[in-house]
Amino acid sequence: MVAYDGRQRKNKRYLVLFMAVLLMFSVGCRQKKGGDADTGGQRKEEGQKLTQYDDIGGTVWTETWEAESSYYAKIAVRVDALVIVPAVERMSVAEVKEFTFDKENIQMVAQGIFGSSVSSYDERNLPKDMLERRLEEAKISLEGAEREKRESERNPDAFSDPGKIAEDVEIERKEVKRLTELLESGSAGEDFAREPAGEYQSDHYTGEQNGVEYLLDFEEEEVVNGEGEGRKILFAPRREKDVWPEELKEMDTVEKSTSSRKPEEGEDLDKAQKAAEDFLKKAGFSDTLCSSSDLLLWEGTSSGRSEQETKKVVQMGYRFIYVTGVDGMTFRTPGAINEYSWSKDSDNEYPGYTQIELDVTDAGVVSAEWTYPIITTSVTSNVQLLPFDDIKNAVRESMGKCVDALYYVPDDKKEREKAKQEVRDVKVSRMKLGYFRLKDPSREGYYSYVPVWQAEGICVVNAIDGTVIDLGTVQE
Repeated sequence: MVAYDGRQRKNKRYLVLFMAVLLMFSVGCRQKKGGDADTGGQRKEEGQKLTQYDDIGGTVWTETWEAESSYYAKIAVRVDALVIVPAVERMSVAEVKEFTFDKENIQMVAQGIFGSSVSSYDERNLPKDMLERRLEEAKISLEGAEREKRESERNPDAFSDPGKIAEDVEIERKEVKRLTELLESGSAGEDFAREPAGEYQSDHYTGEQNGVEYLLDFEEEEVVNGEGEGRKILFAPRREKDVWPEELKEMDTVEKSTSSRKPEEGEDLDKAQKAAEDFLKKAGFSDTLCSSSDLLLWEGTSSGRSEQETKKVVQMGYRFIYVTGVDGMTFRTPGAINEYSWSKDSDNEYPGYTQIELDVTDAGVVSAEWTYPIITTSVTSNVQLLPFDDIKNAVRESMGKCVDALYYVPDDKKEREKAKQEVRDVKVSRMKLGYFRLKDPSREGYYSYVPVWQAEGICVVNAIDGTVIDLGTVQE
């Protein structure tokens, strides 16, 4: 497990760190009536609560004090905070590790989904229909890159790196040229050259589900300077038309989206959710929790003979979002990094939170996408949490250091002297109990999710031992 470090080293780079420590609770797929967004969209029922916090959940902590600072004359702290306790029976410490694309993991997913009939294919020798689809996608990407380049030439000051934009255009042009030449050469066949999965050294696999051929791809891109896709697993039909609604089979293109209207509870939703969870269990991701469900929309477009577009929308199936979690709570935010915030020292760390998006129809799971996959390796259940009074004492004692680590102080001597005369006002309006990700310093790719109390994203206190987590260094 991660060793908790209460050191308060200073780090001025986190200008917007409060965005990164918003602890988002689960929004249930089948929400109970009377649910509250701050308690995970679930109604507190008998036996579904942390009994040690019975008397504080929903109360307001009100207090003011002055905290010492290394950079300001003083810090005026005003707490008028709603105390938010999740609707769960217990909290735990969960150890997780990055899901790397080694032979063992790839074999687990591929065989779990396709069974013994799984085959691998060579991405360099795609059939004609897939090359045509890739070419269309590449042309769209090129158009976007060229549009951004023109904008950067008109207004260069609005872009941090116009040279990089020009490089992107050339990359997209080369890809369009490569795919065009492949198609014109006539070398592309009508089908894959399939091979037995064998030693599972490939990143690309194919197999059948319910009479439909699907592709399973393991994609990995290095994250540099906060940019890059990281690791993804993609499951999609070889021919998209195979899973389109019957009413749209004659359309030229079909795009998927979700409805703003939430699905109704009932047998259809339960059946679809079970299909999603059975699929994840077979793939080796049974440690995930359903975070949201939406009605799935299919929008077909056809030009027809008149060249006037015809559109038709059909509602069929559901889209589920699953994320890793424990005890009914999801790990939606990993700690000091999420899609809103990057730190200089963690650009190459495992970013984002794990999310699995699944589209389910009567035919079963018709597409799935894993983003930054992780798996749970161990869980220490029902850990003892500190009394809330101890948490409040930790916030009082550490607020000055928390603020010093959070707010930027200029390097200019005059500006620092000016800051020394200022009073920094800090207001805390919410105290929320949730989870926070800590990196294991001794094992690469391992993390622990620990229960914490968050004071408005300014101070984050370990709920087990009371140490204040140093937001400037947790990911180093």
